[in-house]
Amino acid sequence: MGSSLLLLFVLVICSAFFSGAEIACMTVSDLKMRYLVEQKRKNAKILYNLKQNPHRLLVTILIGNNIAN
Repeated sequence: MGSSLLLLFVLVICSAFFSGAEIACMTVSDLKMRYLVEQKRKNAKILYNLKQNPHRLLVTILIGNNIAN
């Protein structure tokens, strides 16, 4: 019983992570992304490249969320 609750908790956390990632990635503006890349902020270039293909980004996030759910 305890391991089932732990698994349920981990899956809920994973689902929350993917949902939060979807919202964060889709709402950041292109202007803000360019600014972060110019400032050489950590991982900004990776996110900028992901945002260049939003369909692929969204599909990847939704697959992860569906697996967690």
